[in-house]
Amino acid sequence: GVRYKLEETQETYDVATKTDQEYITSAITPFVKYNSTDNFYLPRDGIKASASFETAGLGGDSKYYKSINKFGFYKGLEEQIGFDAIFRYRAQINELIDNGRISEGDSFYLGGLKTVRGYESYAFGPDDANEDDPYKKMFANSVEMSLPLIPSAKMRVSLFYDYGMIGKSSYNEIKRSGTGAVIEW
Repeated sequence: GVRYKLEETQETYDVATKTDQEYITSAITPFVKYNSTDNFYLPRDGIKASASFETAGLGGDSKYYKSINKFGFYKGLEEQIGFDAIFRYRAQINELIDNGRISEGDSFYLGGLKTVRGYESYAFGPDDANEDDPYKKMFANSVEMSLPLIPSAKMRVSLFYDYGMIGKSSYNEIKRSGTGAVIEW
């Protein structure tokens, strides 16, 4: 498929070291998605994969290329261990290439439910009052085991380990990991 985005952004700051910004992003994003999972809400077997390549600079102020690639592998283990367990592996690798202007809002961030759990969303990225450079490279992945908690209520518990890296010029400038348990309902 293909998406088109026309977006006006106003960034305001409470610190004197940064100036407020206003810019327009006009971008086109061709993408491809693949899904062989057996269930949309609770996949037990299959693969989900997607890749997109956003090109900004078709008018507007932002000028960059942004590649976002995601992969998910799901495997039910009931046949192997005789118990309703689901193994999940998810990963994403993203890259942002400057083609004239990247604003802070175009940057990648790390932390939160979609990257590394156990941290606030957007915990790692350009938020320092003296920091203007965007984070251009990001990798995050997760290993998870989902187990039934109350089967009649379709309630499950998942144990996870997340690991991610983010940086301005390389993937491993900031590295973070998180472990924990999640109740799914």
